[in-house]
Amino acid sequence: MPAISAIRTEADILSLDLEWQAKVTFPDWKGYTDDTLAMNSMYSFFGYHGQGVIYLKSKEALKSLRLYVNGIRIDTAAVGGGGGFSVDISSVSRDGENTIQVSNIVPFGLEKAVTVFIPYPEILPGELSEAGISPKALDMISRIIESDIKNGFSSAQLAVIRNGRLVYENAWGRINAYLPDGRKHAGSPAATEKTLYDLASVTKMFSVNYALQKLVTDGMVNLDSPIRDFPENVPLSEAHPSARNAISKRQVFESLAEEAEREGSADASDIASLRESVNASYEKVRSEHKGDSPSVRLKVIAGEPVTLPATP
Repeated sequence: MPAISAIRTEADILSLDLEWQAKVTFPDWKGYTDDTLAMNSMYSFFGYHGQGVIYLKSKEALKSLRLYVNGIRIDTAAVGGGGGFSVDISSVSRDGENTIQVSNIVPFGLEKAVTVFIPYPEILPGELSEAGISPKALDMISRIIESDIKNGFSSAQLAVIRNGRLVYENAWGRINAYLPDGRKHAGSPAATEKTLYDLASVTKMFSVNYALQKLVTDGMVNLDSPIRDFPENVPLSEAHPSARNAISKRQVFESLAEEAEREGSADASDIASLRESVNASYEKVRSEHKGDSPSVRLKVIAGEPVTLPATP
């Protein structure tokens, strides 16, 4: 049975160099009570097999409780009387969804009796054999990359992570494969697994798309809400498309044009003429502000004043 270790206080827990995927307080972590009482004493989180520590902070008035991780009871004899505690769950954790259950809290009715801090899992070293990946598959990938480099590609890296284990990593090619005049640079250092690359527009996937997905998952953003419901500097006044639609005037126009066509409230020739005008204005801005950032171009398209840096 996994046991608890004391680490003194909540401040000690929060001082750990960890990112938390959840902080849940029992009893009734969902904040209300209904006929499905079980969900108020259970919480699911993401983890991997063979690793994991969760942390508890209990009230001084707490006398006892029962704690289960994936149905396995944890020895909680030490939690009575309050304090901060760590629980090594590596012997009971599994890949994917894991569940904790906190129940039988004594005294009954004690509010916010215990808070459970759940950190994100880590990526640990692993082996291909435990991942169920054939070495032949990676040999084939390696040959494809080597062929690409032989035919002009500069360099590449590959890392394979499965169930929280880094089971394969490799690098091919050279950091700067070509000289400014286009000739091959034979003296350039070889790329390694530690070589850093400029991710460029790949960062949009992480800085916007993943962030938006998290907000949607947490119920903080509704993709069908009008943009006017979102705060600060959204350059729209008359038109209010949803967040699924693009923000530029050209795309707003297309949304309204479709609506007008469905309602029959505008002549098709008029819409076509207006579309030509909007597109021409949009392309003019793209041309005149080609070197400016997308945010500057967006403001220009939206008709907002823009302060450009002084020409040296």
